[in-house]
Amino acid sequence: MNTGTGLSGLTIIMHKNHASRYTVRKLVVLFLLGAFGSASFAGTRASMHEVEQMLRSLRDKPDGEVATTIANLELTERASSLRLAQWQAEFQGKQTREALLALADASAFLELPSEEIPQIAMPDDAERKQILSRTIEYVRTTLHRLPNFSAKRSTTHFEDVPEGQLLSTGIAGFYRNRPADSSSSYSRVLHVLSKASIVVKYLNGLEVVDAGVSKHGKVHSPAMRLTTSGEFGPVLSVVIGDAIGSQVFWGHWEQGADGPMAVLRYVVPEENSHYAVTLGNVRDKEKPQFPAYHGEIAVDPKSGTILRVTMESELNSPHRTFKSGILVEYGPVTIGNRAYICPIKSEALSKLTDAGAGEKARNAGENTANIRYLTCLNDVSFTDYHVFRAEVRIVP
Repeated sequence: MNTGTGLSGLTIIMHKNHASRYTVRKLVVLFLLGAFGSASFAGTRASMHEVEQMLRSLRDKPDGEVATTIANLELTERASSLRLAQWQAEFQGKQTREALLALADASAFLELPSEEIPQIAMPDDAERKQILSRTIEYVRTTLHRLPNFSAKRSTTHFEDVPEGQLLSTGIAGFYRNRPADSSSSYSRVLHVLSKASIVVKYLNGLEVVDAGVSKHGKVHSPAMRLTTSGEFGPVLSVVIGDAIGSQVFWGHWEQGADGPMAVLRYVVPEENSHYAVTLGNVRDKEKPQFPAYHGEIAVDPKSGTILRVTMESELNSPHRTFKSGILVEYGPVTIGNRAYICPIKSEALSKLTDAGAGEKARNAGENTANIRYLTCLNDVSFTDYHVFRAEVRIVP
């Protein structure tokens, strides 16, 4: 990537000096972005009901046609992993399945449709406290019970950079050369830009990344400008540690794969945050911000096992127009001969807008509709879990 095009970077790190009894490692999210603007990903907004109707009408259409139709949509409600699995079971075409994945992932931080929320009475105050207590105990003990293991981490990287005009002139250079008119051929839909796979090892509570096994021979594809690491534990320690020292409140019930999940919501103010964010030029040595953030924690109410966690940052000026969200979903996996709860999916979504460019355009009386922006999305799956045993050779 051409570093002469005005690239900037965002590094998000779970701070190691967390003043609590929880063992905190680190979670890193690195964004390599240019300077962009406009409000968000551009698509035809549709409710879950409207999308379901459309999908039924497309079942017998060619793969490419279905994918194109889906790619031009933007959900107004969250599509759960269960919903996505149902959609993908009905469509076997590669392009359609990728378009469905992008559609659902882009909705990950929205509210569920009201009809999908189980009509179960909210637990009383004592039971809510018990659920939170079980969740805290789960985080306190679960990380120490995991064995040393390895897993395959596969990342599909989406962007809404126009097709056929990706990175050949550098990010900032490309956007300076955007045609003045917004024609229908100028695509702003999320599409797959790159894929990569790596082997991740979890050794003595630390995450270690092997050399990448992607076709490019690197940990991440050169075109992949959004990378994450650290899903094996740190996110749970930091979120729970920050949340219990801030504000946790009841959200709602949600249907999980094995029964109702209790969804707790939390808000962490800046003064309690151990969520470190550095935003600036890649070569800068800026001090990290510790922004306020909020999100949800979905748990098994009986055991406190965490099944999904989300984090949405709230950066201060002048970076208010940068939006980022992280989601990690957990489920049972077999490592050796035992079942453990480990990450099975994660997602990182970023939207960067150039507020300064927008303000200049407004002051000059120019049309702000053409202000540049960029949406990046990583969908990550974790598979092939194996007990990690170091090889020992006895030399005579």
